[in-house]
Amino acid sequence: MDRTDDKNIENQMKLYIQYSLGKDTENYLNGVFEFKHLKHGRENIREDLLAKIDPVLRNKIEKAVNKEDAQKAIFDFLSKWRKENSKFIESVIKNLKSEWNLSSQETIKKLETLYQKQFLFDKTTIYLTSLPLCPYSYKEKYLFVYLRDSAEKQVKTILHELNHFMFYFYYPELKKKLGHEKYELLKESLSYFSNPGEKGKPNEKGLRELYASKDWKNLDEAIKSGLDFLSN
Repeated sequence: MDRTDDKNIENQMKLYIQYSLGKDTENYLNGVFEFKHLKHGRENIREDLLAKIDPVLRNKIEKAVNKEDAQKAIFDFLSKWRKENSKFIESVIKNLKSEWNLSSQETIKKLETLYQKQFLFDKTTIYLTSLPLCPYSYKEKYLFVYLRDSAEKQVKTILHELNHFMFYFYYPELKKKLGHEKYELLKESLSYFSNPGEKGKPNEKGLRELYASKDWKNLDEAIKSGLDFLSN
């Protein structure tokens, strides 16, 4: 990776990295108390996530009678966890900042090369989460990364999510043609090009097989074929 100085990084995109107790609690509420995201074929995603969290917290979530009860249990558990792991959290933030300093230009260049369009986002907030589920908000320009991943893997997550931001910015008109769920599926499948090591979600299988079937002139051509595939 090419090293970049702070000035160049600021000219590219400012990355604000933090651990937010409120945001981490929200991630658990929307991911394991009840799964509020599109599943894209991940039928047992909530159960799989529950199996990965601390048994004490899992038991509290499963016994919660409503959202408010679950929110308090999660918040109280994570408050204690944060105090006990403050140095670890600080080291994760430090390591991710360092890795981003090394890879920011390469990451953005990869997206601009893929889309053949400018990367126009000037800042994004990164929230560390203790749950291995990394949602994002295009509207509010934030995304989650799993704090137990290596810094290198966290940057790959950032690349994956910024790919989504690029798609939302440059192809909003496709949502009317495809409808919400298929539009989201097309967006997800484009990680085939930005993050080729990823397997993708189960419902992406047909699109990923389509992408692997030939060499594409550009991403516009691949997206058009994906649009046709999902419209049939």
